Amino acid sequence: MIISRHLDEASLRYHVADRTGHKIFSYNIRLGLSILDGVRKMYNEIAAKKAADIIELQQIVFDVIDPRDVTLEESDSDLSSDDMSVTSVFGSESGYSIEMCK
Repeated sequence: MIISRHLDEASLRYHVADRTGHKIFSYNIRLGLSILDGVRKMYNEIAAKKAADIIELQQIVFDVIDPRDVTLEESDSDLSSDDMSVTSVFGSESGYSIEMCK
């Protein structure tokens, strides 16, 4: 929302500079508009990737999919399978209990 608001404000400044004939100002504002647009697109791309990661993690944690189906190479993580247990994530004294189906 913040980036979109900045884009709207810069767009208004661009149109004013363009109408009044200030070519240098309109050029500089146009460059800023293209940068802001690129930042907004990258932010949306990262947000979509993180949302997909969160959904995947929720499926794994809440046992919607079988954790054995998740392919994780040993080189991808420094953690062993013992480190990825529920008690190491939440701690034994946290009060959370998740039953794993086998």
